[in-house]
Amino acid sequence: MFSGAYGARRIHRDLREEDKVRAGQERVARPMRQAEIGAGVVVGWSMANHLRTELVPTVLFVRFQPTRHVEKWTHRAWSAMKTSMKFWWFFLCCVAFAAALTACKSGEPAPTEDVADVETTAAADESANARATPEDKPAGKPEIPAPPDVAAVPKDAERSESGLAWKVLQEGEGKIRPIRYDTVTLSYTGWTPDGRMFASAPKIRGKVEDLVPGWTEGVQLMLPGEKRRFWIPGKLAYGEANGDDRSVRPEQPRGMVVFDIELIDFQRNPVPARATPEDVAEIPKDAKKSKSGLAWRVLRKGTGKEHPTATSTVSVHYAGWTTDGKMFDTSLALMGKPATFALSDAMPGWQEGVQMMVVGEVRRLWIPENLAYAGRPSAPRGMLVYDVQLVGFQD
Repeated sequence: MFSGAYGARRIHRDLREEDKVRAGQERVARPMRQAEIGAGVVVGWSMANHLRTELVPTVLFVRFQPTRHVEKWTHRAWSAMKTSMKFWWFFLCCVAFAAALTACKSGEPAPTEDVADVETTAAADESANARATPEDKPAGKPEIPAPPDVAAVPKDAERSESGLAWKVLQEGEGKIRPIRYDTVTLSYTGWTPDGRMFASAPKIRGKVEDLVPGWTEGVQLMLPGEKRRFWIPGKLAYGEANGDDRSVRPEQPRGMVVFDIELIDFQRNPVPARATPEDVAEIPKDAKKSKSGLAWRVLRKGTGKEHPTATSTVSVHYAGWTTDGKMFDTSLALMGKPATFALSDAMPGWQEGVQMMVVGEVRRLWIPENLAYAGRPSAPRGMLVYDVQLVGFQD
């Protein structure tokens, strides 16, 4: 206790003697050394404050000499460093932010020439609860002259039961057509009967079932690379001329419209699971029958005119049920892709039934056991019911 007090008095006496001998510069140098240590504390505090992290900077505890000069210069150094660090951290943050913006802009891929500024989507506008429709003619784009036959459906055009009419302008490739669940890539141009072009795009992409009804029906008739001209009645487009459908936008024409559509490509998508039909338990009265005992009913008419033969390779979508309503087989196991196989390898009921179909047709087949698995072990027994869609075939 005594030695500690004596030591303190001796330090004070030495300091007073040094103050008389040393010049003003020496009196400043000592607290400046202490201020350098204090600056380390400021840097740690400033980094934690401006970086907003949860780290606690290391605090340097310094035992300052209890002199008036040390306290004064330490306080000045602390204030100066605090102000300076705030400024420099703000400056560095601004530089980093500007560099990040520059990097983001330079990293964006350049749009391709054929898609830039014109690629649209045919997905449904769920917020407006409206069907997906072609985009309006882009501003500033040259107008494509209307064909001479847009005013009325020509006599040589083909028609469906729905009222859709079409002509093939360019043949496609292959024999496999998209179905309503597929994603298609299209190009199109649309006109009103008076020859006004109201919509055009070199490339759009969307699901077939999300398009307007006339497009949904027509696109399923096409092959990749094919181009068709469609005359779409108002009920399959944007509404009748005298209709009051409020979901139709003002710029969308009512009544019949004409579209030139090219199917560029399409992508197979998984087919949603199907509910069990109500007539699997027994053959309905309105079903047709053959001499072999096979029964069928056409669920959707096809678009082709040719039929596969016993030696053809067919591509089909299908689902099969037993008479108790249990689904035992489906092409859904192929992730939505059609099953492709030689028809000669199928059960006799399939061979007979599929040869009656054309591309695009959907049939329900009631196949008696002798034309199905014929009591094969581990196979379903009794009559089987299949829904079959012929997607395509090759001889």
